Amino acid sequence: MADDPGLGKTLERAGFIATGILRVAFPDMAPDPQFPVVEGFQFGAMLLTGADHPERYRGLIPLEGGRTMVNVREVAASINLQGRTGTDGCIAAVYTDERGSPCGITARHVVNRYRRGDRVPLQCFDCGNPARMLRSAPGLIDAASVSLPCGGPHYRCPEPGLLRPALEGETLVLHLGQSGRDEATVMASLSTSSQIKSAAIPQHFLTDRHGYPGDSGSLITGLEFAQPADLVGMYLGEADCEDREGILETYGYALDLKQAADMLGARNIRGNYYG
Repeated sequence: MADDPGLGKTLERAGFIATGILRVAFPDMAPDPQFPVVEGFQFGAMLLTGADHPERYRGLIPLEGGRTMVNVREVAASINLQGRTGTDGCIAAVYTDERGSPCGITARHVVNRYRRGDRVPLQCFDCGNPARMLRSAPGLIDAASVSLPCGGPHYRCPEPGLLRPALEGETLVLHLGQSGRDEATVMASLSTSSQIKSAAIPQHFLTDRHGYPGDSGSLITGLEFAQPADLVGMYLGEADCEDREGILETYGYALDLKQAADMLGARNIRGNYYG
């Protein structure tokens, strides 16, 4: 992609770059037969850029010496984080720290204005008492850990599930603390099997379903065919995306849970289910 002269600067300013299964607004504008449009979706690449960049890029990138062509879409995006100031967010997972104290993982933007030891607007749904701030993840990772006032909701959480990245096109379950349980398809994912640990490269993914204010920090899992379900992500908010044709789509915006846990030094993670 960087070799394309018209795409180099676009790549530099993109806040989210992903390959995956994308929704196609106008199928006749994506004629490449190697990646056909199937029921309104097509494989390709997506770049989210700030709304202050009016340009849009849409085209085909040649790969393998031109033998393969991949569709590319640049989308103007506005990210709306859904933690309600002064109310509550959610806890995606629980764990026990090295001292044996119960802790939880939530979105950093829910507790960002609090210092270590402060009470935060997160209530343990077992005892009803507020949690306290522990630490924020470094860099650009929107995650934080909090201490739980009682023994924590461990007995309501199943055994630790497999922590894995989101896969484009798969169906996940959003366990939204305010809005309830919902199933969603992964539309694009920056998560990789290599599980990048750099605090400068958050592993985000987008889903075709989203929550509402107060849902930030909720757990996202795989389908519960087996128990416990795979632990995949933490819900952060919604992304309002508009392409150059003016088509607006709202996606769920989430963070890879394993990356968040690694950045916080959390081990033996159990999902905290809502809905």
